[in-house]
Amino acid sequence: MKQTFRLLVVDDKELDRNGICYLIEQNQLPILVTTAGSADEALQILCQSKYDILLSDIKMPGKSGLELIKDARKIQPALKCVVFSSFDNFQYAQSAIDVGVTKYLLKPIKVDLFLDCFHSLMNEVSEESVENEIRYIYDFISAIPSAQASQTIEMISGYLFLLDFVHPFFSKPDFVSILPPLPTDIMQIPLNEFQCLFFAAQEEAAQKYILELKEKLSDTDNFCLITYGGHFTDSKELRSLYDEMEQCSTAKFYLVENEIVYLDDQTHHLTESDIQLIWENCEKIAKYAVRHEFNSADDLLDQLFSKQQLNHNLPIAILKSACANIARICLWKNDEHRGQFIPFLLAIDKNNNVEELKNTVYEIIHTSSVDNSETLAIQKALDIIHQKYMEDISLDSLATEVFLSSCYFSYLFKKTTGVNFLKYLTNYRVERAKDLLRSTQLRIGEICEQVGYSNRSYFCQIFRNHCGMSPMQYREMKQYHEKTT
Repeated sequence: MKQTFRLLVVDDKELDRNGICYLIEQNQLPILVTTAGSADEALQILCQSKYDILLSDIKMPGKSGLELIKDARKIQPALKCVVFSSFDNFQYAQSAIDVGVTKYLLKPIKVDLFLDCFHSLMNEVSEESVENEIRYIYDFISAIPSAQASQTIEMISGYLFLLDFVHPFFSKPDFVSILPPLPTDIMQIPLNEFQCLFFAAQEEAAQKYILELKEKLSDTDNFCLITYGGHFTDSKELRSLYDEMEQCSTAKFYLVENEIVYLDDQTHHLTESDIQLIWENCEKIAKYAVRHEFNSADDLLDQLFSKQQLNHNLPIAILKSACANIARICLWKNDEHRGQFIPFLLAIDKNNNVEELKNTVYEIIHTSSVDNSETLAIQKALDIIHQKYMEDISLDSLATEVFLSSCYFSYLFKKTTGVNFLKYLTNYRVERAKDLLRSTQLRIGEICEQVGYSNRSYFCQIFRNHCGMSPMQYREMKQYHEKTT
């Protein structure tokens, strides 16, 4: 993120010093130049200010350029050192390497070589600067910071956001290719296999990249939480922001899709009355289940979980404990189902996200079902899909027809078929479209309507996503295959 570099030019000849300054100015290099006429003067300057690059003549009155470089690196070890000299001599070059010279230029300097040299040096300095900042920030937020780290962080300010995955992500060898390309004005700091911290110089860049992250990662099965901390100006604010973002990590449990959380919006604080209401609702759910009022139990359970998915401040242990109480009432108090209490209790403890926990509670509630009505309900729903796939079918309308609550029908459908309702309907429609493409000469628009889509472009996109080709390409491929076999 560093834009300007500092260069110290050392030469006993003023004409040569001015020549370097002229080259930098004429080529508009982002370099601030300081000059010195001797090694002793240069060392005094280096003791007072930090520089990125030292460019020195080799042969000068008093200390030589090589002696200067050796002493300079004791003062500023990270200094990039370049010598320029009219002495094209291997001995000098070998000595220069021994004292840590980065580049070697010959007088008179050729402009193209000079520019290549300094562009390379600036890239090296930039990369090292970013690496240092990443290391210092990582050390600062994960352990007791060194004095050097504190001083460095005090000098920077920016905007912070945290990418936090439900399952390990940054241990994947290809994680860089999965993320959207990182802009030059944003710094990425992987913290562990789940989390990566991002530091942006400008708020606009931070907000734009956050949206790109959410969109790019929407196709992955690993849900993520993106927490936007906001602006910090010193080390104290940096630590405070990171701690607050880290506290939001429990919200991963409640994710059903990728989500962005802004710290400024996290104003709700959990109260005793909130917890009391959760416990009361869980007891009502259990009592509905015991009385076989399953629709009422399902509806209340769905309301409870929908609310908690918006309240990221609820400790996971409290919700799991309330759900365990449902298991106690439904199973432990029932001699017929008591043996299932411990397995379900262990299942609740192992649930890694809100959907898993919700599904476990569904199973607990419906354990006392006395017949195979649920299996029959899903089979009836599948029959309806197979007969009416060309119509406007929704999950709610199907649930109503089979006398189940929408939330429980959705769970039961996926448990039975292995996919959710929408994916099953889409797959079935695509298969019927493939049948029509193979067996008829209907136009694509007509096939689109016959399988339940009103928008031809949308249908073609859905078909391409499933088959890797357009409907027309599929038809042509099948026709060619029939002719050649």
